[in-house]
Amino acid sequence: MKLLQLKSISLSFLVLPLAVYAQPYAYVANVSGSNVTVVNTLTNARTALISVPNGPVSLDATATELYVACRDVNVVAAVNTTSRVVVASIKMPSGPQRVKVRPHSSEVYVSLPSTNQIAVINTASKSVVKLITVGTKPMNIAFNSNGTHAYVANMYSGNVSVIDTATHAVVQTFRSALGANGIALSPDNTTVYVANQYANTVTIHQAATGALLHSVRGFSAPNSLSVSPAGDRIYVTNGNAGTMSVINPRTASIIGHVPVGSMPMSVDSSLTRAYVANENGYSLTVIDTVNSSVVSTIEKVGVNPVQVVVP
Repeated sequence: MKLLQLKSISLSFLVLPLAVYAQPYAYVANVSGSNVTVVNTLTNARTALISVPNGPVSLDATATELYVACRDVNVVAAVNTTSRVVVASIKMPSGPQRVKVRPHSSEVYVSLPSTNQIAVINTASKSVVKLITVGTKPMNIAFNSNGTHAYVANMYSGNVSVIDTATHAVVQTFRSALGANGIALSPDNTTVYVANQYANTVTIHQAATGALLHSVRGFSAPNSLSVSPAGDRIYVTNGNAGTMSVINPRTASIIGHVPVGSMPMSVDSSLTRAYVANENGYSLTVIDTVNSSVVSTIEKVGVNPVQVVVP
């Protein structure tokens, strides 16, 4: 009897993790396709297309919803990730560019480049509750891990606006370089990384003060970046070179370039993989981050894929 009991316990223990971790997904915004591609990251296969309003340029996810910036029609679409149906279309005062879910909150931040604002969405009411004026042509947004501050990369003014999320007020602005676009924080929240598309640099800043620590050169229109979960690598897409560069933040130097597709526009990373959306290549490149090698290229992932998110 004891042997039978032990086997039963062992089997149930083994089955549980499979159920918990089944079906991880990546989501890809296809700006000319009016849809979002769902990719199974276990098989690197397309599993579904989600129809959204015209011009989806970016997206981010909560535990149960996707928020998709649909630039052509001035809305952010909320999508239920179970039914994969749009449940709300939230009107914006101008064309949205980037969306970012604020951690530990019921808010989503949206950049509005033509009006130099950040719109704050309440996810419960599905409405805009605040408009915050920032720098010129705000693009990507990053949060510290507890969601108390938002960092906004302003492309034309070449700086970063820091927002206190409790008051929705800009509390600091610091200089990066021309074409500030991609932005992310280190896992310990001490460092801000900015991809400066026009200056062809990645600048590294002290998060508390905005002080410039390093300026890394050797890029070609860097437009997006992602920090590895361990914080030991930074992945940067080069829009004009068809490559993803890898930075060692400890030495503030480029340690490699990985060929991807035509006009890479976005990168996101997990523990062992980086995912790159290639707009003109209509593809998604999957990279093994342990050895910086391409393990899969998903062709025809969508029409002009411009952003990938791996929740």
